Amino acid sequence: MYFTPPLKKMRLTQPYGVDYLGNGGPGGQSYADIGLKNGHNGWDLSAPNGTELYAVMDGDLVYTETGSGYGNHLRIENRETGLEVVYGHLMGAVVMLGRVKAGDLV
Repeated sequence: MYFTPPLKKMRLTQPYGVDYLGNGGPGGQSYADIGLKNGHNGWDLSAPNGTELYAVMDGDLVYTETGSGYGNHLRIENRETGLEVVYGHLMGAVVMLGRVKAGDLV
């Protein structure tokens, strides 16, 4: 499966598999302490407020939520592959729901 970049211009702030929490994290906590035995389980990207966000793969926008650890966020679920992508810490409420194709503006 190929992925479409979620942003036209982005900065990687935390790669997959690292443990930035490690000994220097809050209270000496590690990702293993919160159930992620192999370290960080995603890629964290940053972009300025107002940046357009794109679907990285075909799938369904299954829900949005505020007040969770991800803040305003959405998930794209591809039921054929079982893959799920989480877009977290969004500045505004997400208003689009339903089927998307890779590259669609969400």
